[in-house]
Amino acid sequence: VYATASASKQAAVRALGVTHVYDSRSTQWFHDIMRDTKGRGVDAVLNSLAGAHQRLGIQVGRRVGGHTSTHSMTAGLLPPWLGSR
Repeated sequence: VYATASASKQAAVRALGVTHVYDSRSTQWFHDIMRDTKGRGVDAVLNSLAGAHQRLGIQVGRRVGGHTSTHSMTAGLLPPWLGSR
């Protein structure tokens, strides 16, 4: 499990047993997760962040078999491998 949280909430997330916790206030989490997964990305993404975080949440999902659920979906944002619809 990989998670993002603000600095003030990271300890609470770790207390739930999550060992990979990244700063949700910076987009660096995307690069860190891709590094930590050796470029594979993650199987599922549950994202409530907007803007650049939303696009990166889509991109960090595995290209094959990954699933993204976003609560702030903006029309027209699709994973780059799906192209425009």
